[in-house]
Amino acid sequence: MRKLKASAGNAMVEVLLATAIIVPLGMYAIQKQKADLEEAKGVVNSERTMDFTELAKSYYLQNADAIRAAMLDGTGADKLCRLGINPGAAIPEETGIQSNSTVLHTCAVDASVLRWKGFAPQTFPDYNLQQQRMVAIFKRVYDTAVMPAVPTDNVEMLSVGAAGATGLASYAPNSRGFTGGIDPIMRDAKSMGAAGGIIPDADRVLCKWLDADPTQREACGTQGGWRVKLSDFVGS
Repeated sequence: MRKLKASAGNAMVEVLLATAIIVPLGMYAIQKQKADLEEAKGVVNSERTMDFTELAKSYYLQNADAIRAAMLDGTGADKLCRLGINPGAAIPEETGIQSNSTVLHTCAVDASVLRWKGFAPQTFPDYNLQQQRMVAIFKRVYDTAVMPAVPTDNVEMLSVGAAGATGLASYAPNSRGFTGGIDPIMRDAKSMGAAGGIIPDADRVLCKWLDADPTQREACGTQGGWRVKLSDFVGS
């Protein structure tokens, strides 16, 4: 995961850990006849995902206080946390959908927001090569050592490929009907280094996916450096 921390009185945010980038199985659902073509496509997809993640990180760094407030109680979320907006509309923040949760303390954005706010060039795509919308989910970290838990200034960020037209619906690997096995997915995710990861196609012990239980669905780094419950970032 990438954990972002804001120091008191300092607008800069210190990067503590590696960015967590999920590569859902559906990203590589189209099978190629030649392994070299599959590998090349995986590298391009990885580069696009990582570029998007870096732009989203910059968006957070420049709006850290406001985004943390949006994750806390929804303040300003209608303008900060949106998916699928039309940057050319008279009032862009009234297009697309609002994408925050005051229960999970999250705020999600996609490339349309990054273009609107000037963090991404106007030519930057909304989708990866498998036509999944690239979405960055910020989550405010709470200190659970005390009761009730209290919000900290730390924020985690998770990048996912969403199958829904404007939202996070159907991010599950099974929603794309992937049948090619997990090996090529692991290979392609590894091109992102320690940040890369997968949503598994089944319960693989070290990384869980249980169709019957949304709380038992995980995303895991291919190098074993991170593991998260998707239900902590995305409501079922």
